[in-house]
Amino acid sequence: MRKSVVFWILLFLTVFSAAAPLPVRAQTPPPPSLPAPPLPPEVPLPPGITSSADSLAPVILPDSAAAYGLTDPALSAESSSPASPQAVSGSARDSFGYRRAAVPIQWVDARSTGTDLGINTSLGRADLTLPFAFPFYDQTYTVIPVIGAGNLSLGDGSAAAQSYLPHLRAPNGVIAPYWTRFYFSDNPGADGRVYALSGIWPTGLEAGLQFTAVEWHKVQAPYGNQFTFEVVLFENGTILFQYLEMLSPQESWECAVAGIENQSGSLGLVSLRYCDWQPSQKAWKFTRPKPSARVRVSTPPQGGFTQPGGSLSYTLEVQNTGDLGPDTFDLSVSSPWPVTLWQSDGLTPLGDSNGNQKPDTGPLAQSQSAQITLLVTPPLSTPPGRAKRTVVTLRSSLNRTVNAQTTLTTAVPTSFALALSGDLGAQILQAAPQAQLLHETSYAANLYLLPDNTYLQFGTGWGYVDESCAQFTQELRYTRLGYDGGLLTPPETLTNNGNDPNAYSVLHTAAPTAGGRTALLFERIEKQPDPLAYRINVILGILDLRPGEPLWTEIPLTSNTDFYLSGQLPYYYGHLSLAALPDPDPRWVTVWQQWQPDDSEDGLWDVWGAALGLDGSLLTAPTQLTSGGDDHYYPQALTLSSGAVLLSWLEYRPDRWWLGNQMVVSAWNADLTPRTAPRRLGKANTPADMVQLPNGKILIAWGRNIGDWRSGPKYRFAYTLLKPTSLARAAPVRALSKPKSYEPDALAVGVTYDEQGNGILLWNSSGPPQRDIFFTRISRSSGAALTATMPIAAGIDNPNIVINPREGLTTNLPPAP
Repeated sequence: MRKSVVFWILLFLTVFSAAAPLPVRAQTPPPPSLPAPPLPPEVPLPPGITSSADSLAPVILPDSAAAYGLTDPALSAESSSPASPQAVSGSARDSFGYRRAAVPIQWVDARSTGTDLGINTSLGRADLTLPFAFPFYDQTYTVIPVIGAGNLSLGDGSAAAQSYLPHLRAPNGVIAPYWTRFYFSDNPGADGRVYALSGIWPTGLEAGLQFTAVEWHKVQAPYGNQFTFEVVLFENGTILFQYLEMLSPQESWECAVAGIENQSGSLGLVSLRYCDWQPSQKAWKFTRPKPSARVRVSTPPQGGFTQPGGSLSYTLEVQNTGDLGPDTFDLSVSSPWPVTLWQSDGLTPLGDSNGNQKPDTGPLAQSQSAQITLLVTPPLSTPPGRAKRTVVTLRSSLNRTVNAQTTLTTAVPTSFALALSGDLGAQILQAAPQAQLLHETSYAANLYLLPDNTYLQFGTGWGYVDESCAQFTQELRYTRLGYDGGLLTPPETLTNNGNDPNAYSVLHTAAPTAGGRTALLFERIEKQPDPLAYRINVILGILDLRPGEPLWTEIPLTSNTDFYLSGQLPYYYGHLSLAALPDPDPRWVTVWQQWQPDDSEDGLWDVWGAALGLDGSLLTAPTQLTSGGDDHYYPQALTLSSGAVLLSWLEYRPDRWWLGNQMVVSAWNADLTPRTAPRRLGKANTPADMVQLPNGKILIAWGRNIGDWRSGPKYRFAYTLLKPTSLARAAPVRALSKPKSYEPDALAVGVTYDEQGNGILLWNSSGPPQRDIFFTRISRSSGAALTATMPIAAGIDNPNIVINPREGLTTNLPPAP
């Protein structure tokens, strides 16, 4: 299964993420065509529930459906439709007020007298003009985009399949009666097409209302399935899903989901759980709440750093989302620190337009928004590490019971520094009680501080090999930066691919040693264009800045000489990591994950390693460090003060798939012989980041998926402290909470420590309307949160920061002087 899935993350995403600035006249190069590595397990699927090679969507097979309660093995004699009960998930009411209920089917035959919308692919789209204004959550629509893949997409983008609803990932603003991929006829008016019909509803609560029905008529799906279903929109906002014939002769089907989702993906109702079967002759009604006053604070919970006596500015966007016309919203603030309220210009105090002695937004028309600025000022006596919350409440003047709240968390930080990878390139976050600085750097987040308070920076840069910039290669570069991120020396190329557009050097990480030598661990990917074939090797490069020594030396750690056709490589590498051991036995220890075929179809991932002297001599030849018939991947290496190397990796046991992926740690000697037996810390789905605190304890953090294959991935970050010798837990494994919804993606976490020796955790969220950075300060002794989780993007000029260990996230930058 994993070999057949095209999945770029492990090996090749880093090819594009650390590029140097391009010439002004050049365009960003297209991604090179590279082989796709097999996929390590992410969200384990039960046996018999497999994944489609074409769509990544899980597929229910006949021998597994009944075992997991997904179908009844009996077939309807009339329709060949699985006869299992209709399954839903979640509440029947969302916080906006929409309600879901099962109702008798009242089929609208849009095929016979309606209009063919001209859709003939799953991603095909037709913009359907309604004869009425249709209200849906906060917006009103007169044109509805109909997507071939069984949904109406009112937001940006479309997708042939969606796993879960609601979901923060685009597309959002979705009405999906049966969202999956279909095959269509190319003949207008035939079966296997999408039709629309408008009219006046004749009966029931909607009698006399205008409606528009969109029917997917006998559309074909994988495994010989055929579906006829529709969605009916009413002018009062009611939505009706109806299922005439959902035929599955083989009782095998590609997973689908059904339900509604608001424009941000944060709210919704589900009528069909992901991967459940939708029976024929069923219907669901979604009823919009009655007109009322409503208010929405579109800005998520915010937070940031400032200095004692300084002020941190927050901007709130308030929208009148009610149905009762203009409304005025009063503001009340609860905060232990002084707060001032201003209009959007930050200069004009917020007034009291309705004369009730409360500051307010002024009258806002229906759907109108207004921006409000708040300044929070910590007192001069605030000690470092102190954080306080400000709660802002907005209350409707039309209905005093209607209100919305948001929380602002302001902190005076302790001193710490961390290198990040941002949208505009690498950045250095330097936090201190007196000031918080985010320095832009040139091109990569591999940053290492030298004794003179300058940085060595390493990254991957594009090199064009023709005047038209149509062909390019990729090389490793280094440069020197000032403490403020300013460029001291221009980037200098280290590798030499000979201007070959079929060769790429991909940096994973670096590790400096005292005395001027730094190791860079990278892959060299070479391809033959015709027929397309590949050769990949892992290489350790040594940058030597000592006078009179060769600047650059390369030591191959693998010796692959043959080229293999794409999909036929007998090996793959990924997630290379590196640690530098100091005196009395200085050396570099390298680890990486390596895939090799075995007796099964999928093959196995294992952790490999090698040790090299500072002169490049091979002290321990490449050695397989894990075994046993299980998958081991995402290795990370950390130098310990004892002279040992701490390794972490993820372990997946196919024979115990229900345990998921486990975070494993083990200490190794400098020659890569084991020092401690592996310890399992708990479930994990992302690589760990680790740092040894000044008191010797080890802070380790990772991402954990608390969802499952049917409810969808929901990530939270977990962390613990380890004892330096035994690696026994010195604190419980704790899960980090956030003042926002669970993360839908496996995002990276970065760790460091402050000048007090306490741990610092940073990670980013990805939900709309913008990404944010979250911060937690961890006790060096107990592991408890000294500063509870808070967002900090309000204190940073560019909030769109991505923390990405695959670019070599630096975790040990000392605090700013």
